[in-house]
Amino acid sequence: IMAKQDPNNLLPAIDEKSLRQAAQSLSVGIAVVEPETWTILFENAKFFTWFPPEHDADQPLNTRVPGFRVQRALSRVQAGRKYNFETEVQSGARTLPIAVEVRALPDHPDEHIVVECHDYSKQKQAEYMLESYSKIAERNARDLEREKDRVERLLLNIMPKSVSGDCGVPAVPKKKKPGEMNSPGHNYLLKVGKNEPLW
Repeated sequence: IMAKQDPNNLLPAIDEKSLRQAAQSLSVGIAVVEPETWTILFENAKFFTWFPPEHDADQPLNTRVPGFRVQRALSRVQAGRKYNFETEVQSGARTLPIAVEVRALPDHPDEHIVVECHDYSKQKQAEYMLESYSKIAERNARDLEREKDRVERLLLNIMPKSVSGDCGVPAVPKKKKPGEMNSPGHNYLLKVGKNEPLW
């Protein structure tokens, strides 16, 4: 008689060594921390590369990660929330922006904390490019508007006065000569002292 297989344990057990090797190969930084003293119990290679200890190998997390705020992290984790912040690390001549997430390790009897770190320099570059394109578009729009105004002023200067008057520029009224009067169809010149029109 074959024993029934436990449906809750279908996957083969993974030993601790295999888990550590898998964690070391991750492209993100991972550390497991004891919350009372912030002692680092485990860290993978990426975390060590980004946040190496300066003097003491047992240097706690809050002194290795720039910008880490102990009280805020504790209050967030104890409330069942995540503590997120951003920091920067040096990688050779480059400065990498790092997003850090601190959260409680689920169902852990000692309430250990896991710290996860991501390099988001590609996202930063994409945001910078979008911002640059937006600024270029705004500058081009302003330049186009200035060029449009310049062309309009130039046209007003070179157009005849009669045409410019039709375009919104008031035409200069023509002076009447003595004895001249305007009529809808004719101009009459009157003799001084007489009412007979001269054609």
